[in-house]
Amino acid sequence: MLPRLRSDLLDALLRALAYPAMGLLLLTLVLAYSRGALVALAIGVALWLCVVPLRLRGAALLIVGAVAAGAVAAWDFSTHALSSEGVALAERDTAGHQLGALIVAMLLLLTVVGVGVGFLTGRRPPSLLARRRAGATLLAATALVVLAFVGALAVSHRGLTGSVSHAVDALTNPNAKTPPNTPGRLTAVASVRARYWKEALQVFSANPLFGAGAEGYATAHLRYETQTIDVRHAHGFIVQTLADLGLVGLLLALALLGSWMAAAGRATHPFNRRWTSWRAWLTLHSGGRPGWRRLQERELTRYTPERIGLLSMLCLVVVFGAHSFIDWTWYVPGDACVALLCAGWLAGRGPLVGGSDASIHAFAGLDGSDLDQTVVQPNGNRRRRHASNGIRLALAGAAIVAALLAAWSQWQPVRSKEARQNAESLLDENHLPAATAAAQSAISRDPLSAESLFTFASVQQAAGHPSLARETLAKAVKLQPSNPQTWLVLGRYDLAEGRPRDAVHELEAAIYLDPESISPEAIAAGEREAIQIHNDYIQALEAVRSQSARREAAARRRAALKSARESRARATAGGRRAGRRHPAR
Repeated sequence: MLPRLRSDLLDALLRALAYPAMGLLLLTLVLAYSRGALVALAIGVALWLCVVPLRLRGAALLIVGAVAAGAVAAWDFSTHALSSEGVALAERDTAGHQLGALIVAMLLLLTVVGVGVGFLTGRRPPSLLARRRAGATLLAATALVVLAFVGALAVSHRGLTGSVSHAVDALTNPNAKTPPNTPGRLTAVASVRARYWKEALQVFSANPLFGAGAEGYATAHLRYETQTIDVRHAHGFIVQTLADLGLVGLLLALALLGSWMAAAGRATHPFNRRWTSWRAWLTLHSGGRPGWRRLQERELTRYTPERIGLLSMLCLVVVFGAHSFIDWTWYVPGDACVALLCAGWLAGRGPLVGGSDASIHAFAGLDGSDLDQTVVQPNGNRRRRHASNGIRLALAGAAIVAALLAAWSQWQPVRSKEARQNAESLLDENHLPAATAAAQSAISRDPLSAESLFTFASVQQAAGHPSLARETLAKAVKLQPSNPQTWLVLGRYDLAEGRPRDAVHELEAAIYLDPESISPEAIAAGEREAIQIHNDYIQALEAVRSQSARREAAARRRAALKSARESRARATAGGRRAGRRHPAR
């Protein structure tokens, strides 16, 4: 009795921790002013409530956490030092300490509430009638909230359809103004994502099949910019993939998604359904009936703790996918690694299998054997089983090799950056041989890096090889001709080396690829790089004009000298002719 009591007590305490965790999670999302994260959370919660039969427990957890987080968020929004921009650091620091104290109090209160709910429901679980009434109440409250929202839109000055039309226009307008980082951002519909997506689609239209290359959006979109906003990602997986990898990359990504969905579905069976074997599609002519069928095995329909955990992982991956659709979440390791871990666990878990062979035969829809099931029949063919295991081992080995190659390809640019930074440090210390070796190592580790070539050119110039340095910079331009930075660096080098005519053409190419780099708005805002590019271009033009003026002056002097010589020659020739006509007496 005592060990069981201790186990129940520990279980209740662990469940109680879900309440402060939920409150902290919701408060973090609200204070981040991330509308996309809240939308993705709503999608994940709705899916979880649909596929997991713990709706009342989940609703209680959400409601209690939302009330506590809402109270703290309301105080934060009403505090000027925390909800406004341009506040002095000292004032914000004081208010931040107060917010921290409120958060600690919220966590303690939610922990007490969680312990209380756990003990009350553990000692006296709610009856079936009470659960049904609570569910009906929650559904009615949700419906009332939706109706109240629709009614508020209907009585507004734009009306229901006008409000929806205005919101759609603000959401899809590429010239929309960026909302400020204040609480009003949560209710604002306008976003700059429409501009990012428009530029991504323009990059895709220029290279529809293969795109601009991996992470090519960061460079290629500069040609289509209309405002000076520093952005490296399109804030959307679909448009980013189209811009970077084209239709081929998107189709491959969708194929991988379909494969993962099939594997994850076999491990979770959401909505108590599953797809028949792919072999059923090959037997349509003989009466095969492929489709998404309801589970027949009673054992598979049970919501065991493992299955509930797997379904929760599925919802987490869906949240990650939904947020990645409207943001660049897959570039954030803290988010992507958790989602990939859950996705990998679901794909590698294998199918949930019932215990009776008859249930498997009833579901197959073919001749009675579903080969996707990992059940070994007592009279099964041992040779076929060994062949299947061999194929699985080969596929697992190929997956491991592919993962190692992918990890190596990601590690090489990091090693190249480290070598490049080492070369720059050695160059500052005037250790030219070591700097040369480090720069060459950076290039060999990442041959596609223009920055490594820039560093190598700097080392070559410091070593007294200006012609080699220019060849290296020209190689960078040839390597990345659509990158304005390669043209800019080469143009500045030629300007410094007394080749202004070449510098003008190269700076013009850089400005063509990034027109906003010298926009009046950027110069008026005092952006140093914009002012520097503008000054370099003006200096190159003046140097070319000065060279042209000197050449014209030299040409005029040469012409004058030639004319004078010709005049003297004519005068001399005339004198000689006159002397021959009138010889001296």
